[in-house]
Amino acid sequence: MRFVFKKILFVLIFLISVFPSFSKTIKVGIFLRQKRVFVSSKSTILVYKGERRIAYIPPNAKYFFWVKHGRTVKNNNGGWYIQVGVFKRDKSIQNCSRLLAKVTDLEPVIERTSKGLYVVKLGPFDSLSEASALKDSLKMNGFPDVFILSTTSKKSRTKIYLIDNEYNKKFISHSKVVLKSKSLIKVNGKRYRGIIEIVSYNGKMNVINVIDIEDYLKGVVPAEMSPKLYPDIEALKAQAVAARTYVYYNLGQFKEMGFDICATQSCQVYKGYDVENDLSSEAVDETAGEIIVYNNKPINAMFTAYCGGHTEDFENVFGGNPVPYLKGVKCEGEGSFPHKTISAKKVLEPVSTPYISRPYFAIAVLMSKGLLNENELNGLNDYSGKGFAQAYLNRILRYVGIDVKEIPLKSGKLSDIGEYLSIQIFNTESMKPLFESELITQDLPDIDAKKIDIIGIAYSLLKNFENIDYYDLDFLIVDKDFLMGLEDPEFLFINQGRTELSVPIATIRVGDRLRIIYDEKNIPLAITIVTPESQLGLTDSFLSGYVWYKFLTLEQLQERAGKFGFKKDITDIEIVKKTDTGRVVKIRVKSGNYSRIYSGLKVRWFFGVKENKFQLYKRFDDKGKLKGVYIVGNAWGHGVGMCQIGAFGLALKGWDYKKILKHYYTGVEIKEVE
Repeated sequence: MRFVFKKILFVLIFLISVFPSFSKTIKVGIFLRQKRVFVSSKSTILVYKGERRIAYIPPNAKYFFWVKHGRTVKNNNGGWYIQVGVFKRDKSIQNCSRLLAKVTDLEPVIERTSKGLYVVKLGPFDSLSEASALKDSLKMNGFPDVFILSTTSKKSRTKIYLIDNEYNKKFISHSKVVLKSKSLIKVNGKRYRGIIEIVSYNGKMNVINVIDIEDYLKGVVPAEMSPKLYPDIEALKAQAVAARTYVYYNLGQFKEMGFDICATQSCQVYKGYDVENDLSSEAVDETAGEIIVYNNKPINAMFTAYCGGHTEDFENVFGGNPVPYLKGVKCEGEGSFPHKTISAKKVLEPVSTPYISRPYFAIAVLMSKGLLNENELNGLNDYSGKGFAQAYLNRILRYVGIDVKEIPLKSGKLSDIGEYLSIQIFNTESMKPLFESELITQDLPDIDAKKIDIIGIAYSLLKNFENIDYYDLDFLIVDKDFLMGLEDPEFLFINQGRTELSVPIATIRVGDRLRIIYDEKNIPLAITIVTPESQLGLTDSFLSGYVWYKFLTLEQLQERAGKFGFKKDITDIEIVKKTDTGRVVKIRVKSGNYSRIYSGLKVRWFFGVKENKFQLYKRFDDKGKLKGVYIVGNAWGHGVGMCQIGAFGLALKGWDYKKILKHYYTGVEIKEVE
């Protein structure tokens, strides 16, 4: 009997060692490097510091947390870093550097701690996505405990304040507070399940969602693979299992910052409760606890939007050694999506103002709330005069609940307008509170204000009081039912980076991404098309025939090359290596006889393109001098792992989710987490 017990105990220990258990709760960094964080809930929000309750936020009240910096302390370069290891001896550092050289050509940064240890880091990286990609490569090449950290200018004694509806300020903590509520907590306009942590980090705040992993996945799957665009349960199940596996593989990759995983494309997109969908939630529930394993360990379950017909071997894109389960395979994904041409009833004149980055969007929001009428759209670039300025700003102040005082506006100059607003809102002639509260973010000089300036300032006030965020407002991916019922809007805008272009006509396709502002009758007042490529006769990023293009002038190439350490004048660029799938994985940049090689993802970042799968056409002037390159591609993402378009295509052919996953991830098994 004792022998049988020992044998059972040995088996249990073995199983635990090869297939460890995981926590069912994770920490997601949903908003990083924030100066202000707006919160609200239908129920009371209790604010804790440690185990002690220190404040509460009443139901439906819109409070915000605000961070105040102390004295600036000089620090090393800002940006994102990858911590590779911590060592005691020089020999260990040399061994680490030698292994790093096999994966990346970046020189490691070595810092000595106060305890006499040596920290080996890589960086700084300008973008989180670049740091995350290299972190993946390092982890797959023998560096198991790498993680990402952020370094900015440090501040002494950062203070977190809670600001109520009447702008009363209460000091809360130097470090961290925890928010709990019986209802969903809304953070910066988005609702989240679970608990919210607000943590001071390098002079700003990180917002962390502590949540059950299955609830987390219900906010990931529809964000990564929209059920409206891919309405097949097996494809969504495949996405759910891949997303769950990705989390378990990457747990703790931001542990220095206090959370496990981020909420953007640098990890996997998580948008909280508001994007949850019955079909994708069903996919999560029906695969609960299931992950993909190789040799009884969770895999790095990478996935890509559209691979252009064939996925790629891991090492060709990310560098380092081959990964046995991330091998390129033939993909299946086809579709012809319907489209519709719509016209705008009005086209606005070109305008700009320093007080808002998206003036057309602001105009549409104000009109949707009845705070701006059609007659007031005339002469947007004309000087406003103090009559219009006072009347219009008073209209906004009353709307947000300010008891407007009966005092005259001195003039239509921006400086007098700032003083007028400070008196109305803060009972002081000083404009300092306007800027400290970020109600106004640009200077108000002693010059006459244009009408669009007044509208911009008014919208800035409204946005702050009502917590309006362009990126949170009625974003959708167009499906067939929506498209067929779409009516001509008042305004039609096309996204142009940080602003919009007002256009008279445009074609919208299923799969296009839109932001919509509705009028009081729930009819689209303004439509912003976020995928302007589709207006040029091309298919959308989610379609199998997707094509994109980009032209870079020599000046633009020179600027991009400078970010990668190439400071000489570029005379030529050539493709050195392409894979069998058509991906460019090595280029040579020349300056006369001098040249440098860039490989893998660096090729994509060097050109700033959507994927490594492209054709490169060089353009020369009459004297044979390079004047730019023309790039045409037909994929989107990094091309490694499961192709989302392909998964949908296979599901339509009758494949179940396990068969789909085993097609994209070679030699794996599907197991349930212990």
